[in-house]
Amino acid sequence: MGISIELIAYDKADIEKYIEKYPKTKFIFDKCGKFLGEKYIVLNNEYVESNSPYYQISLGLALIVVKEKEINLEYEDELWEIKDEMINEFENLKRSNKFLPNYVDFREE
Repeated sequence: MGISIELIAYDKADIEKYIEKYPKTKFIFDKCGKFLGEKYIVLNNEYVESNSPYYQISLGLALIVVKEKEINLEYEDELWEIKDEMINEFENLKRSNKFLPNYVDFREE
C-alpha cells in the first residue's frame, strides 16, 4: 500500500493578507508550509493525519481561538467543533489540490 500525499497550494498574497488580519497565525504558517514564488505550499498526508502539516494548521488555528476566547474544553475532540470567523476564512481560501504520485512504473510496455 502506498501513501497518498496531497500538495495544497494557496496564493501567497491570500496567505499574507490572512496573516496580516490574524497576526498570531504567522507562527503556524511558518512552521507548517513554505512560501515558494507566488504560492504558499503545504502537504497533507491522509493516512497520518495528525502529523500532517495541513492538519497542524487547522489544529493551530483552533488552539488560537480556544486561548483567545478562553474556551474550556472537556475533551480534545471538541477542538474540531469550534466555530470561528478566523477558521472559516482559512477554510474558504482558494486553493489547488494535487496528489503526488506514490508509485512510478518505469517499465516500458
